Amino acid sequence: MSDARVRESGFSLVEVMVAMLILSIGLLGAALMQANISTAALIAKQRSEALALATNRLELKRAEVSAEGAACVASDTEETVNAVTATYTVTTNTVCDGVRYEGVTVTVEWADSDGDENNVELITEF
Repeated sequence: MSDARVRESGFSLVEVMVAMLILSIGLLGAALMQANISTAALIAKQRSEALALATNRLELKRAEVSAEGAACVASDTEETVNAVTATYTVTTNTVCDGVRYEGVTVTVEWADSDGDENNVELITEF
């Protein structure tokens, strides 16, 4: 055999390790992105549920006002609603001048999975 080096084909261990490092960084980024998407989807679902609760309460109050002979009564009510993704506190504040309704404010509050307080508020005037 001569002193000439024999050229071998294939990848060296260093090349394989670098490729594995690049691949693992990419997979970690994809996993973090998936976790962020899941959190954002949960927050969107909670906001949607809160908005549906607030809209429902507002429509109930509007139906009460338009009913025949409905007395104008100023009131503040608060109730807790257990829903699919969170526990919501629904507060309804009705403003009345003694003769007719002036407005209603419905506030829905809840804590998200991180413990941050969130709220949705709907205000209407009659």
